[in-house]
Amino acid sequence: MNESASSLLARLERTRDHFGGSAAAVKLELLTALARRRLPDADRVARLHDALTFLRAYPDDAKVLERVETMLGSFADRSDLKRYRRE
Repeated sequence: MNESASSLLARLERTRDHFGGSAAAVKLELLTALARRRLPDADRVARLHDALTFLRAYPDDAKVLERVETMLGSFADRSDLKRYRRE
């Protein structure tokens, strides 16, 4: 995926409450891409955390749940979170 991290986050936010069909695969692809990307500001870092907590509560399947739990478990180590922590 060559999309910006902001674009990936916006797509995740639009699809987070869609279920069935290819929804789980799309979410997993977006989550995997976002795990490797840094977000450009504190607002987007907070929005990613919100999306992750939503998906933790309402996972599509075991793969999405595993990816979300991994991302939440290492969220404090994200360089963008550390950069914008004070905001």
